[in-house]
Amino acid sequence: MKRVHWFEFMDFKWFPNFLRDIITDTIKVSDKNPMFDRIVPVIVNALDQSKTNTVVDLCSGGGGPWFRLFNLIKAEKPDFELVLTDLYPNKKTIDSIPAEFKEKVEYITEPVDATDVPASLKGVRTFFGSFHHMRPQQAKQILECAAKENNGIVVGEAAMFPREKSWLILILQIVFFPLYLIMYWVMAAKAIKGSVLTKILRFILVYPIPLIPLIMMWDSAVSAMRVYTKEDLDNLIKDIKVDGYIFEAKKIPSYRDKPAIHYCVGYPCD
Repeated sequence: MKRVHWFEFMDFKWFPNFLRDIITDTIKVSDKNPMFDRIVPVIVNALDQSKTNTVVDLCSGGGGPWFRLFNLIKAEKPDFELVLTDLYPNKKTIDSIPAEFKEKVEYITEPVDATDVPASLKGVRTFFGSFHHMRPQQAKQILECAAKENNGIVVGEAAMFPREKSWLILILQIVFFPLYLIMYWVMAAKAIKGSVLTKILRFILVYPIPLIPLIMMWDSAVSAMRVYTKEDLDNLIKDIKVDGYIFEAKKIPSYRDKPAIHYCVGYPCD
């Protein structure tokens, strides 16, 4: 199936921040899968080629896989530093950054548009599990902008389900709704935090009125339909020609419980 860009609730500006925050908190609690570990050598090489020790992560949400990847990259580059950004920053993420990371991890609390990154944010730009939020024109603009500004970039997309069968995800979630609801209830349990009023509101919208699980079910199914594959990434970069800069798109095959990773990397070259 060709890539389709159906809407996700989290894409809309009008989507309430208190709903967005609990969803990013829930994703952060459950996002401990080592699936992106296999892309660490790609990031390290992009840092080396770009002659920098800094990664500027875009569309970070609650941090995604970075609190796992950080130490893996730091083992290769002791001076590694990480900047997390988002168009809709979850400011509570700052409080959840592990103490051992705080000196090397910065979370920008002001909105950062991935299609218009401030010149002050220097480093290798990364997207993990978030590039599918961009329409093809935006995606190409992001890649081209990184090249023209001589910044490295690494885009990683996890294909947990073959895209040609991704429509089945929504069907399965509907058919097995009670089981999926229980799964999301378990995922969200650790995200019921904050002030007393926040905890009550989150509890109500997860359990008695399962609005959050329903939104997450829809967005997860649509995400699978919007994933950029290696072929899609190849099409995006084939017409980007910037002197002294190279792109390549590759796929890391699925392995046991680890999904296939489709990625694109770009960096300056001599």
